[in-house]
Amino acid sequence: MAEPLHADELQPVMFTLAGYNQESRNRADQLLVALFELDLAGIPQPVNSTARDFLRANGGSAGS
Repeated sequence: MAEPLHADELQPVMFTLAGYNQESRNRADQLLVALFELDLAGIPQPVNSTARDFLRANGGSAGS
């Protein structure tokens, strides 16, 4: 049986097709929420530093 996740192991992530306004980006940065925007091919692209850090920490990169 898998062990339950703890709050310190979770990363909030948001995806959009339409982009984020500056207020949303600022709030996400304050709350450490990773923001991604889907490109025309449906591939998530990092929007903020938290999203880029998330990709680095998890061995991923946009488009892979």
